[in-house]
Amino acid sequence: MSDPQAQKREDYKITFGSDQGQRVLRDLMATFHVGRSTHIPGDPHESAFREGERHVLLHILYKVSERSNPEHLVNSLDQADIDYAGSY
Repeated sequence: MSDPQAQKREDYKITFGSDQGQRVLRDLMATFHVGRSTHIPGDPHESAFREGERHVLLHILYKVSERSNPEHLVNSLDQADIDYAGSY
């Protein structure tokens, strides 16, 4: 593959496309605030920190999703079965 961006995108899909990669991705989504608010009332620094964590996961989800099908990202969130009780 001669296009570096296309190769990077393919690398993300391979890494997170396996069963193991999907389990890791679901764990990261649950841990780093995907699908929920990062706002902490009265603590703008913690809010910003959490939003930074969340942004990393959104970047990964964007890389592994189909750009032509934004519903894929929503489906990824729906299928994640995120358990927030175990998150910090």
